[in-house]
Amino acid sequence: MSAQQPFEGAPLDDAAEWHRIAEERRVQLERLQQQRLYAFAAAFLGRIRRARWLLRRLLDPSRALVLRLARSLLALPRRLSASRREAALSAALAGLARPAPDHVGPRPGDITAVIVTAAQPERLDALLAALGRVGVGALVVDNAGVSSTAAVIARPAHATGIRRRTPKPYAVANDEAIARVTTPWMLLLNDDISPLEDTWLDRMSSAVTAGIVAVGAQLVHGRRGWLGGEALDLTVQHAGIGFALSGPLATPVHLERGSAPQPRMSVRVVPAATAACLLVDVAAYRAVGGFHHGFDYGMEDVDLCLRLAARGGIVVALDAVLLHEEGATRLRGDRRARATRQQANRRLFDARHGAQLQRSLSLAALERGEDHEDEGETELSVGILGPVPAALDALARMVPSLRLRPHLAGVWDAILVVTDPGLLDHEEQPGGVVLGWLDASAPSDLAALSRTDAVGRFDAIVVGDASVAEAAAAAHPTVPLHRAVPQNAAAARQLLQELITAERWSIRIGAPGGRAGGRWGDAPVAEALRRELRAHGRIVRVATR
Repeated sequence: MSAQQPFEGAPLDDAAEWHRIAEERRVQLERLQQQRLYAFAAAFLGRIRRARWLLRRLLDPSRALVLRLARSLLALPRRLSASRREAALSAALAGLARPAPDHVGPRPGDITAVIVTAAQPERLDALLAALGRVGVGALVVDNAGVSSTAAVIARPAHATGIRRRTPKPYAVANDEAIARVTTPWMLLLNDDISPLEDTWLDRMSSAVTAGIVAVGAQLVHGRRGWLGGEALDLTVQHAGIGFALSGPLATPVHLERGSAPQPRMSVRVVPAATAACLLVDVAAYRAVGGFHHGFDYGMEDVDLCLRLAARGGIVVALDAVLLHEEGATRLRGDRRARATRQQANRRLFDARHGAQLQRSLSLAALERGEDHEDEGETELSVGILGPVPAALDALARMVPSLRLRPHLAGVWDAILVVTDPGLLDHEEQPGGVVLGWLDASAPSDLAALSRTDAVGRFDAIVVGDASVAEAAAAAHPTVPLHRAVPQNAAAARQLLQELITAERWSIRIGAPGGRAGGRWGDAPVAEALRRELRAHGRIVRVATR
């Protein structure tokens, strides 16, 4: 027998063994597919899938129509007064003083309008005419639009068209035009924008002062007809974008949405504004890298504004009022496909900005006083397990945006303050920071508690007795922030600020949750890593499958 020849029955190398197994499975599958029962079942399931697809194609439009009818009926009483509200809006605009002619903002010759369009040639024609009246040139991206779009773009001398044979996402289509902009400012516009009068651009330009890199406008829903859905005619669609802390991440919200428009000679500082009508400093836009191409018709403008904020201020000119047929510019398609696209946009936005926004909004909420007025302010939620500490109660009376509430299992709190560890559910994995507030009159009881597993579940502890702190540190050396209990509102505020800004880690493992996951090999490794990171002052969560 040759030395290179394996003995009969000797194991093959791994690659050859897996190849042999795969070949066996292929042969078995082919034999199964030749069985009559298999062929019948495959054909039957195929017909079921086809029927489900056809049923969904029939039901989805019907469902959308029923919902639109229901929302339109609910809005009908207020829609009947649309004519009166339109007259009031026109009168309010007519009563506004014109901007000073010597304002320092950009002139029409310093601005290029950038428009992405597809299937609205009539709206585009009206918008280009409005731009012609204010003396602004336009770069229009025909994003695989209808055949008449090219003729609409070619008609006015101040418009230049860029034709795309296949549709591209909003960010990509805009960037293609912005690359050709040579003016210092550009005006991002949707083709569903309709100016109400001809001073709107001058009003936006006059809002540009030193340090301002972007200016938005107050956008209002136009006359939508009897089946216009839930958005009411002549109500505010956008007056700036703020953020609300709903759960662990910040949610963008349109300020004043649904209210009666109030044109006024004022400028509102905002975190972001919609790109449906946004005057932008071109140099600042290019410095931050422009639109992020990962977004697809959603949240790319909010992402852009958050990055532009590093270069200067963002404001909304509340005296510049335009009509906006919200959603008309977006790419049309299946409702489920649109929902999937928006979910992907939100995941990308949260990955890029979620943690930073949560920290900044929480810190801002702690800094607000009783005399602070902010239309877009958010609340900082602090859950309490046990009696409310006196220092926290005093802080909540000073800071209206700090909300103390009893903690409920499964409800996310930015900070969970545990004053009675016996109430802590050992099966629950709180999402926010868990602070043990151990302040009692019997140091011996606290010393005993400090040696229990409850303390090990805290991300930080404060205690009212130095000896108890030493006992807790000895029993649980990885629990950070062993310090005295705050005795007043100022000390409580400082403690909460430290918890909000503390570095946080998440360790994701493949083990399932519960007791069964503890037997997996990666669970003890993750716990050891967690203890080591906590010993260095980090707040750490282990996320199971």
